[in-house]
Amino acid sequence: MKRINQSNTFPKSQKLTARKDIHALFSKSAKSFHVDCMQVRWIQAFESKEQSKYLLVVPKRKIGKAVVRNYLKRCMREGVRKNKASLEILLQNNNEHLHIALIYQKNYPLQSNEIEQMVEKGFKHIWNEMAKIA
Repeated sequence: MKRINQSNTFPKSQKLTARKDIHALFSKSAKSFHVDCMQVRWIQAFESKEQSKYLLVVPKRKIGKAVVRNYLKRCMREGVRKNKASLEILLQNNNEHLHIALIYQKNYPLQSNEIEQMVEKGFKHIWNEMAKIA
């Protein structure tokens, strides 16, 4: 029996892990913008089972301690989990697939609610861009 993906979860299948896809996401053809202290990169995917896949990055160069990096990634993951539903509905209606990278850019950690708000702003920006295309 196949499990139905609920919109308020962040399953392993939505994590972007393929090296080829990550390289494509960081190529010149990917679209990019900044939201406060987070860079958002996205590209349309053609061969994907999921509507969207996410890559969450907190550079070691910016945040030295692994404990803090992991905390920030958990906060980003929670922001994705809470805010991806409307974006995925739009993608499903247009029969499109996206790969999205969220890259933390500050040298110090922010509060979890601030990070979630940045993720929400990023998704709204992508949603507006996708609505223009459709």
